[in-house]
Amino acid sequence: MSGMRDWAEEHVKSREGFVYPGHAVPLALAIMRRYPSAAEAMVKGNQFPRALEDGLIPGGGSSVYYALNMLRRAAADEITLEAALEAADAAWVEECRGQDGEGQERLQEGREGVAKVMPTFLETFEAWKRSASIETAPAP
Repeated sequence: MSGMRDWAEEHVKSREGFVYPGHAVPLALAIMRRYPSAAEAMVKGNQFPRALEDGLIPGGGSSVYYALNMLRRAAADEITLEAALEAADAAWVEECRGQDGEGQERLQEGREGVAKVMPTFLETFEAWKRSASIETAPAP
C-alpha cells in the first residue's frame, strides 16, 4: 500500500504552484523532482520524451515541452536562467491572452503559483544543473 501512498504524495507535490495549462516554472520544478537530469527527462518514451508522457508531470503537452526545453537550455548554459525565466513569464502571458476575464484570473493565479515555488525552483535548479549527463541532453 505504501507504493500507492508514495504515488499520491508525488502527485500532490508535482502540482505545487500549478495552474493549467501550466507556467513553465512549476512544470520545470515537477520535472526536476522526477528526473535527475535533462538527459533522463528527454529519453524517448512511447512516442515523446518521458517527461511529456509522465502522469506525475501536470500540464498541457506544449507547456510541459516548453518547460523541458527551458530547463535543458538553461542547464546547458545556452541561455541564462534569468532570460529563461523572463521568457517563461512572457509565454504564460501569451497563453492567458484572449481568454476574456478568465485569462486575467489565470494569469494572476499562475504568477502567484510561480512566486510560491520560486525559492524551491532556484535551489533545485542549481543542484539539478550540476547533476550528471546534462551536457548530453539532446535538443527537442
